[in-house]
Amino acid sequence: MARLLDLKVAWRSWALTGALSLLFAVFLKPDIQETLGFFYLPALFSQHTWSVAVVACASIPFFLYMKRVGLDLFGGLAAALFFIVFLSTMYNKGNLSSWAVELSPCLASALLVAALGKDHSRNLLQGMLIASSVYLICNLAFIFRELESLTFGALEFLFFGYRNATFHIAIPAFVCSILLDAMDGKKCTLRSIVIYALALFELLVGYSATSAFAFVVLGVLALLVQFNKLRPFINGVSVGVAYGLMFFGVVIFRLQDKFGFLIEMMGRSLTFTGRTFIWDEAIGLINGSAAITGYGKSYSLSVNGAAYYAHNDILHILMMAGVVGLATLVVLIVLADKRLYVCRRSLPTAYMSAALLSLALIGLFESVLCPAGAFLLAFAYYGIGKADEVRSMAPQV
Repeated sequence: MARLLDLKVAWRSWALTGALSLLFAVFLKPDIQETLGFFYLPALFSQHTWSVAVVACASIPFFLYMKRVGLDLFGGLAAALFFIVFLSTMYNKGNLSSWAVELSPCLASALLVAALGKDHSRNLLQGMLIASSVYLICNLAFIFRELESLTFGALEFLFFGYRNATFHIAIPAFVCSILLDAMDGKKCTLRSIVIYALALFELLVGYSATSAFAFVVLGVLALLVQFNKLRPFINGVSVGVAYGLMFFGVVIFRLQDKFGFLIEMMGRSLTFTGRTFIWDEAIGLINGSAAITGYGKSYSLSVNGAAYYAHNDILHILMMAGVVGLATLVVLIVLADKRLYVCRRSLPTAYMSAALLSLALIGLFESVLCPAGAFLLAFAYYGIGKADEVRSMAPQV
């Protein structure tokens, strides 16, 4: 009888993991239908029907969150940020469909963690690990198709999308794997090593200097935090301070001009492939009433006749949601960083702090406002950051 009960509990756990895997697969890549053609597969639905399905899937975590949690500070602020962008998009007569399809998976990922992080942290990690790993495998299959032209930085697009987006699956796959290792009292398993090697390979084939550099930093820090004496220094506060210094040093004061040889060694120009011009355009537009309201989800920046988004997370949020939206995001980050600082001697906390630092590095040049980023930030607050949960979830390795 006890064995049957154990089997029933195990089945329910894996059923939950499977359901979460499917949801995260949709959230990570809501435009999956557009990519099926890479494998000569037909689209299953019309684009409109699929968009409605994505939003419907994204509504599931909202109702689950309201039922299990009701309303708390972190989840409420995450929903508020989503709503602020909606108001700005509507005020600026932007594309609300784009807002719903592209941003609702971000909120949904965060609210799933809010709803299930206390009792089902392992299932959440397993679900994200499976979903992101499947996309890594699809990327690898796509690379094999292009084997004749396979060289360093050869591919602009992989199965998951444009090369700059590969970190959306590389970072959560590796981080979820090492967090699961820590939960099992292990430092690093073969699974984690294989995932890291595969992800790094894909980041180099579809070369993105920032993402590859950030992923290497993540790997180095994951090794360094195995030493107990170094672990407390990799925490939420140190990550937040590091990002603030990098933002003002690189984006505002352009200190990179003094270290041009290092930038060129990474294969980047001092303008970071024209990003400094984009930043200047964005900064010039953040003034007057627009600084308060933002320009909504559909904004674009015109530089040399081409349209761009801000290519920096802080400027991206300012353009979409103004200072109110940015302030909301900053509070969310501070809440997560504070929890990580309190539990800074824990190995899982150090892993998560390293993950947020790698995202911060990428956020200097790209937007990390994506489902993977929302998941990791929320997990830092709900799944790892609470001291009592950390002690129960992971031994001090």
